[in-house]
Amino acid sequence: MSQKEYAEVKKKEAQKELERQAGIAAVAEKFAKLSEHPLSNGHKLTEWAELAYDMGQKYGVDPILIGAVIYHESNGGDPLANANSSKGRGGGGGAGKGLMQIEFSIHGHNFGDTEEEQLKNVYDPIQNVDYGVRYLSGFLHSYGSVQHALTAYNLGPGGLEDVLVIQQQQGVRFERAVEIRNKNTGQGSPSYARDVLYLYGLMQGG
Repeated sequence: MSQKEYAEVKKKEAQKELERQAGIAAVAEKFAKLSEHPLSNGHKLTEWAELAYDMGQKYGVDPILIGAVIYHESNGGDPLANANSSKGRGGGGGAGKGLMQIEFSIHGHNFGDTEEEQLKNVYDPIQNVDYGVRYLSGFLHSYGSVQHALTAYNLGPGGLEDVLVIQQQQGVRFERAVEIRNKNTGQGSPSYARDVLYLYGLMQGG
């Protein structure tokens, strides 16, 4: 590579990093709308703006939506958060863990070979959010609906299918079908998708 070519490569790298930093700053500004008060452990959602931006770029997911999920799942951005419910994320039987409340009993094996390693890694913010966004991204691409994707993230894909069957058979609104399904199973939050989208709207200024 010639000196001129090398200089051009470095110039493009510098420009790309400037664009990345501008993107992170824009995300942090929106996150700040939900971060007026720090948690008791000192964490704020703005702390995760860079991570949300980078994972959004990696998986093609709106970083503001990622922030809304993190805020809802982890009490505003606590990387050591556990689920309040024993049902856990995805309809499993164990509590979710970390920023995106990964259901450990279902997904823990993706974080290492031993349980000790898995427990350590699932609480690592980068690994937790990387996996959570990849999981959410799959639903967004599969269903083409943010509401459906968030419901699948909360209930698992089987849970979403149950909701869609109830909606079709009983002729009720999607939100009502979620309520019926969750009442019948005792799992999930009836207002999960609505709550996350409300937070998303707040950050977008809606």
